[in-house]
Amino acid sequence: MSKTKGRTYLIFAIGVLLLIIVFRPVPQIDEEEALAHTGIVNHIYGAGDQDIVFQLADGQEFYINRGLEQGLDIDSLSNLYLDQELRFLYPDYWSLLASEKLKHLSQVEYQGEVIYTEFD
Repeated sequence: MSKTKGRTYLIFAIGVLLLIIVFRPVPQIDEEEALAHTGIVNHIYGAGDQDIVFQLADGQEFYINRGLEQGLDIDSLSNLYLDQELRFLYPDYWSLLASEKLKHLSQVEYQGEVIYTEFD
């Protein structure tokens, strides 16, 4: 194999690896594996492609992927949960595109009641 062909394969392999790391899907987890965060909701808004974002007083943000497509309504959520303390369960997940501040939600609870879940 020529030196140029070997470098081409190496560059291709590195490119594929980077694509896998960058576009790694959010893992589906069991409830027992989830991390938990509790906070007061300051703002609920839509973002991206039908996502719903909960912004907390401590600066954290959590999103429900395609929440609007799942029948959730931003106005209803705001009327019920704005300035309320919610509990958020989310996967311990890292990717180059993921933000430390904005985390994917697996479940949202209010006073022990589940208002959204991805768990079976």
